[in-house]
Amino acid sequence: MSDKNNLRMGLYVAAGVYLLYTAWQLFQGLGETDANPKVFAVFALLFAVGGAALIGFAVWNLYKQNVGKSDGGQETVSPDGNAVESEEEETGTGDAEVSSTENDTKRTNRRS
Repeated sequence: MSDKNNLRMGLYVAAGVYLLYTAWQLFQGLGETDANPKVFAVFALLFAVGGAALIGFAVWNLYKQNVGKSDGGQETVSPDGNAVESEEEETGTGDAEVSSTENDTKRTNRRS
């Protein structure tokens, strides 16, 4: 699933770069046409914001995916970008709760 996610994020980056390029071309053509320059400026701005958003989204998701892998493989990132805990962590948490309960019982017995 990671390969599909990487491919998808790569396509997002490519689309974002294309939108930024298109925005740049629109900005350059502002004075060269008889069309309303305000319309060109608005669309150029929309394309630039959309392209930057696509690139930022893709880079952020790839970053989160790599952070999950660098923690020793205990935490992974689902395709929607949410962190998913592994079973080892859940078991560890349960053991810690039992140990904490046992410690509380020992403390209570010492006080009595």
